[in-house]
Amino acid sequence: MSAFIEMILKSLTSAAPLLAASALLLAAAAFWIKLRRTLFTPVSLPRGAELKTVLTVSGDGDGLERSVGSLLWLCETAGLEGGIIIEDRGLTGDGARIARLLEADNADVTVMGSDTYWTAKR
Repeated sequence: MSAFIEMILKSLTSAAPLLAASALLLAAAAFWIKLRRTLFTPVSLPRGAELKTVLTVSGDGDGLERSVGSLLWLCETAGLEGGIIIEDRGLTGDGARIARLLEADNADVTVMGSDTYWTAKR
């Protein structure tokens, strides 16, 4: 009988580091989920609501790709529904091309002219 108890105690002590590591990993994952929701979800929207972000741009569109990418990442990470509206207020050839490529690559991006009321499209 004592050999059986010794075997159980031995298997429990050898499994303890694995159980402790698993518990630590689970706690870290729960902490990360909570932290992510706290940091990246400062906006809570009513059910069915969408968040629209309007970028008013002109010129050659310098930094437009980075701005749109950052906003898309923020919306995706925070779990926010909505989109980005690029309001063209005089984009030059390269800027207009970049804006149209961003619109073609992502369904959440819309390009509107400055004479168009932006809520009309979506």
